[in-house]
Amino acid sequence: MFSKIFKLSIPHLIAVGVFLLTACMYFTPQLQGKKLPQGDITSFRGMAQEIIQYRKDTGKETYWTNSMFGGMPAYQVSMRQSSNAFSYISRLTKLFLTGPLGLFLSFMIGGYVMLILMNVDYRIAIIASIAFAFSTYNILLVDGGHNSKINTVGYLGIMLGGMYLIFEKKKYLWGGLAVAIGMALSTYANHIQMTYYFLICLGIYGLILLIKNIKTKEGKSFGKGIATILIAGILGFMTSSQRMLPTYEYQKDTMRGKPILTTNTVPGSSSSVKGLDWDYATKWSHKPIDLLAMLIPKAAGGGNEIIEPGTTLRAALNQRGYGSQKFYLYWGGLDFTGGPAYFSMVLWFFMLYFLIASKHPLRWWVVGSIVLLSLMSLGKYFEVFNKLLFDVLPLLNKFRAPGSIATVIAIPLAVGGAMGINHFFFSKDNQSSKWKGLKWTGIGMGGFLMLATLLGLAMNSFQGLNDANYEQAGIMDAVLDARQSVFLSAGFRSIIIAGLCFLTAWAVYKKWLQVSYAILALGLIIIGDLWQLDKQYLPNSKFVDANLVENPIRPRPVDDLIKKDNDLHFRVHDISVDPWNSSIASYFHKTVGGYSPAKLQRYQDIIDRYLIQNNQKMLNMLNTRYIISSVNGGNPTANINTAALGNAWLVNEYFVVQTAENEINGINGIDPEEKAIIHTDFASYMQGLQIDKNGTIELTAYAPNQLTYKSNTTSEQLAIFSEIWYGPDKGWNAYVDGEKVDHIRANYILRAMRVPAGEHTIEFKFEPKLVKIGSMLSFITSLGLIGGLFGLGYISFKNMPKKEVQIKKVKPVAKRAKKQIKNSKTRKLKGK
Repeated sequence: MFSKIFKLSIPHLIAVGVFLLTACMYFTPQLQGKKLPQGDITSFRGMAQEIIQYRKDTGKETYWTNSMFGGMPAYQVSMRQSSNAFSYISRLTKLFLTGPLGLFLSFMIGGYVMLILMNVDYRIAIIASIAFAFSTYNILLVDGGHNSKINTVGYLGIMLGGMYLIFEKKKYLWGGLAVAIGMALSTYANHIQMTYYFLICLGIYGLILLIKNIKTKEGKSFGKGIATILIAGILGFMTSSQRMLPTYEYQKDTMRGKPILTTNTVPGSSSSVKGLDWDYATKWSHKPIDLLAMLIPKAAGGGNEIIEPGTTLRAALNQRGYGSQKFYLYWGGLDFTGGPAYFSMVLWFFMLYFLIASKHPLRWWVVGSIVLLSLMSLGKYFEVFNKLLFDVLPLLNKFRAPGSIATVIAIPLAVGGAMGINHFFFSKDNQSSKWKGLKWTGIGMGGFLMLATLLGLAMNSFQGLNDANYEQAGIMDAVLDARQSVFLSAGFRSIIIAGLCFLTAWAVYKKWLQVSYAILALGLIIIGDLWQLDKQYLPNSKFVDANLVENPIRPRPVDDLIKKDNDLHFRVHDISVDPWNSSIASYFHKTVGGYSPAKLQRYQDIIDRYLIQNNQKMLNMLNTRYIISSVNGGNPTANINTAALGNAWLVNEYFVVQTAENEINGINGIDPEEKAIIHTDFASYMQGLQIDKNGTIELTAYAPNQLTYKSNTTSEQLAIFSEIWYGPDKGWNAYVDGEKVDHIRANYILRAMRVPAGEHTIEFKFEPKLVKIGSMLSFITSLGLIGGLFGLGYISFKNMPKKEVQIKKVKPVAKRAKKQIKNSKTRKLKGK
């Protein structure tokens, strides 16, 4: 059986070998020990440093970190899914390689599995998967550090392949397993926004199949297929329960959940809307010109482009002493970008052929998905459509940056392109039909590209969002001239590549070129097209010494100074940078600010109302001991805040208020060292409490998920802790001398507790139940699906029909020859 498996695996082993070779050739610097500095990964290191250090020191996980925004759950910062067996499958698809090399290898393998499940020839699946992975957009993503986005999209297509098996081949078990595995791997990769967009695409496929089944009256098989997909999808999703369950609970309390305040909210903030604010969510939207850049790579100017000597812009820059060879020419809808969201012209060309020449129902899914995703990526630039979706589609208002939808467009494009090539080379259509489809594809694609280039040159303004600086510098005319030149050359570049696709297919049609050589030729066109463009945006020179990447954040003198403070726990507010969009200080300190698109809503309210104004009361309540600032861009300095209230303090008075607005506004009218604001939700907890401030309470031990205090009072007191409230019953448990007790919220965002008289040990431990429940579900479902895959594979191979080999008794050659001569003579005599 193993020899049979090996023989069947040879094409796929060849594919993996080609992918490994391609990835190694592109990312050669990684093989030389260098690493790629990635902006988002550097930011992640700042966010996650406390978690990483705790993991290193203890070998355990912490699900809470105090390094940013006073404290927050760590589920979406850094969380190992130790109970999910798909962590090993994910690493296997990377051949246990790390960095960009491993990411792109798994992306190609994911695309290849999708296409093989859809009956595409393995050679075509290889070249299409290379095109799928090495789109310029993916190169820009890995350069920026959006690793989870790349990893997620690479696996999503496996679900589509599973649906294809179910509905086109009626292979329910294999199809269901593929759906479950695709879902499991994509959710493990943890960019749920991309998964959400692709599920919309699968919904389009389901609608097309429903219409088809209504016509053919095959409702029973359709229902069976949908049931299989739903069960498989749920099982696949459950493999990530360890992360997803607590994240689902957490998101309700974040900026993406319901607002807490109902009046006097800050306009245009998450405090005033359910989910994200429209303007915030759609800030990174594509313009139509950005969509054209998917076919004509520099239709929107690209990014930092080389300005050749002798051009008007080069002369203007030289006059002003601008020495760099590159200049930023982008003029699309984004605030800025590293380059175009370009996908292979080979895929575009043959996708159009697939739409024209094939009658496969999947062609409607391809075009429908690409059109819908493209329109959604326009965001605020097509508000009449997208605002409706934003308000109506469940969960859509929890996601931001519609331009990132372009990542998912690669999947239907890869399917359409690969199936178009497959159809032309291997379908049973007659030659005239193939020629007709090829002819109209050439006319359609060539005509569109020529029209888009010439009309674009004549009708576009070539003006961008950030041109004011160019106007002031007096180089606007030269910039416009450079943008027009880049646009024109990019247009003709795409026309030439489309022409090469046409000529390759035409050579096969004329039987001047064998199919295998034609596939190889298309592969070389793909590599030549994408390699030349990709290397402009991610050259080898971007890879640097590994030590610089492994230790990306260097302490400033001010950081070294603060680190000399040996106090167990205090916070730092760094206003020498944008404190709400930088996690650099969080690498070294527990900070008031940080960076996270999923902050707790209560904390965001405090930022909007108080912290953005550097309100002293609020900084004191958060135990902000140091404030880092710089004057006129000079070296940052640390100013000690002697009024910080410490880790915990006792108050002598409290006020019970009726609304969240009273709670947050009441902070203005109190001295937080002496008084506290308590919401009426906790009035019963406060019942009977008579306080007369006396005694002490101090922090004696610190860990991000466990804080220990000692109290010594002569009577029952109310203690306020400078720790962020997250509850009730969402993980933080309070203990007095080892016995679990209740605690409440005070001053809108802090924790409070009734402290009994005498000497006591008080502990806060973060023990989220949903992590334990999720871990159990992840373990059971992931092992079950992987076991099912191997079990079904074993049964399938075992039950494969065996070729019967009949062993005949072979007569000696001389005897056979005599008999043949005799028979020949007999036939001749009979013939006479």
